[in-house]
Amino acid sequence: MANPTWMWLVLALVIAQASCFLSDVRPAVIGADGLDFTQVNYVQNELGLAGQGMRIAILDDGVDWRRSANWGRCSTLASPSSSSSSSSCRVVASYNPFSETGDTVVLGSRDAHGTHVAGIAAGSFPYKLMDANNTPFDYQRGVAYNAFIGDYKVIPGFYANTATYEAVRTAISNCITRATQDGMDVLNLSYTQYSLNPSPEDAAALAAATKAGVLAAAAAGNDGPQAGLFGTAYPSWDAGVLSVAMLGNTMTMGALLSLSSSIASGPNGMKTSQLAAVQRADTMRSLCYPRCNALGLPLRLAYGRFSSTCYDVEMITGNPRAAALLIEVPASCGVFQPTSDWYTMLQIYDLRPRLVLFYLPAYQDDAYLGSANYEINNASVPAFWLASSDGTALAAALAAAADAGAAANATLRLTGIVNVGLPAAQGVVMQPSLMSSRGPGLNLQVKPDIAAPGFMLYSSTPANNYQTLSGTSMAAPYISGVLALWKQSRHGYFTPKEGWPAAAAAAIKNTAKPVPYSQPGIISSLMWPPAFVGAGTVQAAAAITNCVSISPPELLLQSGLPIQNVVVTLTNNCLKRRGAELVLSHKPAFALDIVGDWSRRSYDPGNPGAVPTAAVTFSKSDVTLDVGQSQTFEVTFSVPRALQAGPYIYSGYITLNPRLYDLKAGSVPLSMTSFAYSSKFSACGAFFDGSYTPVGSNGTTAQLQIGRQYRFKLVLVAPVAAADAAAGQQQGGQLRVDIRGVLEVTE
Repeated sequence: MANPTWMWLVLALVIAQASCFLSDVRPAVIGADGLDFTQVNYVQNELGLAGQGMRIAILDDGVDWRRSANWGRCSTLASPSSSSSSSSCRVVASYNPFSETGDTVVLGSRDAHGTHVAGIAAGSFPYKLMDANNTPFDYQRGVAYNAFIGDYKVIPGFYANTATYEAVRTAISNCITRATQDGMDVLNLSYTQYSLNPSPEDAAALAAATKAGVLAAAAAGNDGPQAGLFGTAYPSWDAGVLSVAMLGNTMTMGALLSLSSSIASGPNGMKTSQLAAVQRADTMRSLCYPRCNALGLPLRLAYGRFSSTCYDVEMITGNPRAAALLIEVPASCGVFQPTSDWYTMLQIYDLRPRLVLFYLPAYQDDAYLGSANYEINNASVPAFWLASSDGTALAAALAAAADAGAAANATLRLTGIVNVGLPAAQGVVMQPSLMSSRGPGLNLQVKPDIAAPGFMLYSSTPANNYQTLSGTSMAAPYISGVLALWKQSRHGYFTPKEGWPAAAAAAIKNTAKPVPYSQPGIISSLMWPPAFVGAGTVQAAAAITNCVSISPPELLLQSGLPIQNVVVTLTNNCLKRRGAELVLSHKPAFALDIVGDWSRRSYDPGNPGAVPTAAVTFSKSDVTLDVGQSQTFEVTFSVPRALQAGPYIYSGYITLNPRLYDLKAGSVPLSMTSFAYSSKFSACGAFFDGSYTPVGSNGTTAQLQIGRQYRFKLVLVAPVAAADAAAGQQQGGQLRVDIRGVLEVTE
């Protein structure tokens, strides 16, 4: 049984839901798909930024920097006074509060999460996947691939059974404080704490880091439908942290596996000699192919399955030793449980295969394989996850050959591997994962803040291994890398008067691209709301080149008002003589039903526009700004009666599009989120064992039986008057009380 003293600390690694493929983008290993997606590749290639001199702290389960070459060849730490990335080692700090020596021991891939996260933020990827022509695929490098990293262990991992309660309780605050003292520029927080209130020590450490000018990005969490609205976990809802939602990548690194003879695959039984692998976990044996044949292809094929217990491996046919071993994962086990269990995997290693092929016959949507976490032991056995139809077909062919005799079974072999970029499954591309946790934050701010790719990103795991993993844990380091690029571009500037964290948040959020709602068979002009994607998809180059500021940077409107006006100020801060002419418009997001969310239906996926949106008008249609000039305009929000009638969150984006787009010159689209509650009080209600009972403010009216226990959730949302808001602010706030627990009814 896991040590209960650290079970509250959860790695944000989860299944991603999948989305539409755009044919005009190239294979993306990390997700830097150029101008079509995040603009990171443009920043690296055109602006010449790679994070040089910046320091990114990875607060996680440890980074395997001694055995992995992803941050240079490191036997010891680089000098803390290093000011450039010319050093052969880019790891400048390492701290483990669970060890007397401070050594962040990482064994196998048992503690692989932090190594994968660090690769996305700042990996150089010295070992690259090659295509059939022996040419490296694009984007095989981290976002800020020349940045320094600091390794801070906040999750016990290997030390879980020996860590003291006091060490676990104080690890996070100690690591944040240590990283701040070490001069880190960015904190990456790919962990979540599911607590309504953070510990005072953690909150104080983050506040001190923010005051010191340290930037921070945190995983929003992976509990979308389960947690519902107000579901972003701490520390991502901290005011000084950018909370990161997960978007589907455009493509993922997979493979086409060649067989010595054709088999029947698919519903029509068509013959094929190639199988599609939709996810992969590579060791040096598979990474070097086709440059070398360390796998020893062609390989015999053997077939086994996990038993109903999900922990025992049963061989069905063939000798697995030195073979390609096909393993069936029963639907009852799910993809994550057996393949991420250390001791279960030891059974497979004891069979001595050269390669493992997993498949789930009962899963039709292969996007679910995004959650697989393969335990690579001793850097020895790589693995591929086959598409469901192909895995089923290969299993049937091997079983049939076994029935026909050993000679027939020996004729079917795995003869070749071609590394390919595979399009993400329908319904994923550039769309938010439904598992990404949703806002607003419990501190009533708009959360998450920003969205980035996190679905099946290919990055490093311990001992120079590489693997595809998914989750907001993978999206957060993407933003941490962008923050490092942004701050590098400001190197030598004076500290912004609002401070580095506030300046970075405004730069990242006001240049983000709102995410259009797009699902198969659904046509809609609406956007995904900020409660799902924050300001939208990060636009790294625009955040760096833009020099027009917006005040306030987002509109937190008063609740319950049918009409309200907000004044916005634009300022042209460009140093060169360049005017800005921006056209104003509004992109509404679909409304969210707070009460409906308690029964996991905050909106209708098939008809997101069922509830009307607020009408928005402007006092002027465009704004022209000379260098150094400020202009104001007024925005009027009108809430229709149908929207006023229910407990809805209505939101959207005020967009400011340049008449002449010039990314390098900083003439880029801008946007700001708007967010409000439609009525002064939402309905108050109780949620008992899946049955919602609306009630008045005087108490509940649920029918409860004596002697039974009921899980419950009681929620109240009430307004805070604008007059009670901080002086000088036009926006009011909201107060939310959310009580969950188990109620035992007695006489």
